[in-house]
Amino acid sequence: MQEDEDDIWERVLQEPPLTQHRTWECVGQPPLNKEKPFLSELGPKAAHNVWIVYQELWSNLDRNAVIPPLCVIETSQLCKDILYLLIGIPSVSFPWCQKSEKFVLTNGLCTPSITPKHLQDSVAPLLDCATCVKRLDVVCSVSESHTSKFLDQGFVYHAFLNAVLSILEMHRYQVLLLSGERYLLQLLQRVKKLVRRIKFVSSVCHVTLEPKILKSGGTLTCENQSQSCTETAPSTGISNMPRGMNLIGELISHLLVTKNEEYLTLLVYLIKSTCIPFL
Repeated sequence: MQEDEDDIWERVLQEPPLTQHRTWECVGQPPLNKEKPFLSELGPKAAHNVWIVYQELWSNLDRNAVIPPLCVIETSQLCKDILYLLIGIPSVSFPWCQKSEKFVLTNGLCTPSITPKHLQDSVAPLLDCATCVKRLDVVCSVSESHTSKFLDQGFVYHAFLNAVLSILEMHRYQVLLLSGERYLLQLLQRVKKLVRRIKFVSSVCHVTLEPKILKSGGTLTCENQSQSCTETAPSTGISNMPRGMNLIGELISHLLVTKNEEYLTLLVYLIKSTCIPFL
């Protein structure tokens, strides 16, 4: 290469830009038209706008489809409502639906940069957990509201209910320890263990998530998901629970087939507490 020959890179910079995008090829000669930002660079409102456009396209296929208005709340407020949800307390974000006897998500609820669909999928296990907590509360309150049936139900059964009540109290205590959490993803990760425990205890107590059935065989659905919690108690599977020695035998059967160490600890505690009347 001759000494008087210009550097090849300097010659590239002196030529007109080969692209209309902001790259190294247009250093010193920026493109005239401002480049549009990517979707990930538009801020949190862009995700909501895309979701609305997507819903409108689907509504063209189904004229009966209803697009709920967006209800945007801050992430910190959502975390607080999730903690209330996990201990069985309804809120504006997660009301109690009287007809379906479940906790539901408010239509259109979302946070900045998170669409309602993604939020619904994320909190679905928490809604099931909260419904189980609510129904377990009903199971444990039967001994207090039906004192005349104490002898019919037996001391063993009431000892079992007291053990379940203690588990619920410990669950609420552990949930309240997370009151300082302000990040949604971290909160969802930290409550997974608590959710699994409650669901397992609910299965032992014959408490299911199935809604009550109409006489005609149809299933009740929640028409107004913004309905708040009322005094009406949810139905449970308490009538299917065995009593006395049959209850202890069923708990031992669960113990023999359960392999999860976390669940085994709960079963041992339930069996030990249920056998207190014999000590």
